[in-house]
Amino acid sequence: AGYTKEDFDAFGVSLSERGKRMQVGLEAINAFLKGEEYEIKGPWQGNVPLRDPAMGDHSLEILSGGWSVPGVRRAAQLSDGWHTGPIRTVAAEAELAKIYREECKKSGRKPKVVLMREAAIGLTDQDALNSMGSYLLEYARIYYERGGTYEEKYDPWLSQVTQASDITLDMVAPDRFLIGSIDTWQKTLEEWKTLIDPDEVLLRLRYFYGPPLEVALNSMKLIAKHIIPYI
Repeated sequence: AGYTKEDFDAFGVSLSERGKRMQVGLEAINAFLKGEEYEIKGPWQGNVPLRDPAMGDHSLEILSGGWSVPGVRRAAQLSDGWHTGPIRTVAAEAELAKIYREECKKSGRKPKVVLMREAAIGLTDQDALNSMGSYLLEYARIYYERGGTYEEKYDPWLSQVTQASDITLDMVAPDRFLIGSIDTWQKTLEEWKTLIDPDEVLLRLRYFYGPPLEVALNSMKLIAKHIIPYI
């Protein structure tokens, strides 16, 4: 649905329309995939055509992102899975996951939780911090500046922060980032399995400003060799 005002301003769209636009968009996508006509009503006009039978059966999976109770309920009602954001703690996501799974029961959909996390792996915890710590911290500060992404309930340090530069990695890393050695990753994933029981884990290993590509490629090799077989 989006949440950053600047993204909406660029298209001359009001941020207040985000929820309704997401709802209508998902309804239209679902209608098209089912081969049903769909008329878009309200402030936006249009008709979704029937799928051409020559396209055959679809195998697309529609995942809906959500950081709020309305967001996860929408995902349960209109999507094949819920895609978490990367910045809230796993404890916060676990509370939303409970609501999402309850809503899936009501809507008759099979739940699927895709847990997205910022990640860094190394042969030791310090290796991981050295390669990615500064990038993880920078993105955590970007989220703070955007607003609405941290909660004092899960982030007790929030009351000590008056500007983004006050945030330290020690504040934001616990229960949020998947960062450390192979052993640390395995232990952390076991904890998250108990806490939120995700069906998939989606990791971000690199940003547009770094680290160098070879760092991300080496991380992928370690994950492929040590983490995926363990899981």
